[in-house]
Amino acid sequence: MIATLKNWFNEEYSGSPVRTLEGYLTIFMFGSIFGWIYEEIFYFFANGCQFELRGEFLGPWLPVYGAGSVIMALIIDKLRRHPLWVFIVSCVLCGAVEYFTGYFLYHCMGGQKLWDYNTEPLNFGNIDGYVCLRSVLFFGISGVMLIYIIIPAIRHFSMKLKPRTFALIALIPFALFILGVIGHNLMIR
Repeated sequence: MIATLKNWFNEEYSGSPVRTLEGYLTIFMFGSIFGWIYEEIFYFFANGCQFELRGEFLGPWLPVYGAGSVIMALIIDKLRRHPLWVFIVSCVLCGAVEYFTGYFLYHCMGGQKLWDYNTEPLNFGNIDGYVCLRSVLFFGISGVMLIYIIIPAIRHFSMKLKPRTFALIALIPFALFILGVIGHNLMIR
């Protein structure tokens, strides 16, 4: 694994951090689940040690984190030789995605607000309730982890496993996610 990480860090830019659709599905699902875990832990303590299930869909995932992970993998991969730039660009890129997603949901989807930093603790640097410094710094740290730990691990395992095995590992969680989206939509009707 250490050799894979060294190769990843020194490898010339190849245009793709992972070379298959299954790799990107794995990044999407990892990011979605990682984001759900982060929010569950943060809001557990922020709400006085009470659980509050996060997310709109059935299952332990927040797809906005998954989408952000894939976007970071595609864009920030070119910067992997410069960890400070990975952190900075992760902060800016994901902060912009969070702001414009929140803005779009509120202004273009009938006033729907899935989060509001105006009412949350540690909301320093809050901009219109859509983004705050805490979230942006978390995205920066997460981007560094994604580029230097998660993607090399995914590449390592995708090369070690048989292609069919890796495809199953990627597709099963994604299929459960899709079933959770379908189940959620059936429940709200």
